[in-house]
Amino acid sequence: MRMEAPERRKVKFECLRLLWTMKLDAARMEMIAGFINSYLKLSRTDEEWLEAEMETVAPENKEKKVLFWTHWHDRGFDEGLEQARQENTARALRVVERNWRRRFGTELPSGIQARVAGLDAAGLDELGDAILDFSQPSDAERWLSPDPG
Repeated sequence: MRMEAPERRKVKFECLRLLWTMKLDAARMEMIAGFINSYLKLSRTDEEWLEAEMETVAPENKEKKVLFWTHWHDRGFDEGLEQARQENTARALRVVERNWRRRFGTELPSGIQARVAGLDAAGLDELGDAILDFSQPSDAERWLSPDPG
């Protein structure tokens, strides 16, 4: 929906507050909340505002609130994926550095480190394997160079 963030978060809160007052089963509540969440996406700041506002809602609705906060699950899932991606990249970089030390007996040269920093986990995994086949450090430069085309 096209509306300013302060208005969007208030509209979302009111929609959810109304949903809490309805006498619906958990599945229907979750479905409607999912619809609300897909059309009224909020920034992290607005999500935090919404969480704080939720705490002001009558305590008798607390159980209902827990049933359909699927957007928090989505946010947690997205954050978990990002954390896993970062950890996987860091792990792959450690393998590259370890294989380099084993192959050449030195630390990864700074010029190569800078270029390696731009690789994702898959690229780092490939480089980590390729290092084992390098005969000299300059092979890394060739490997990291874009293919002439």
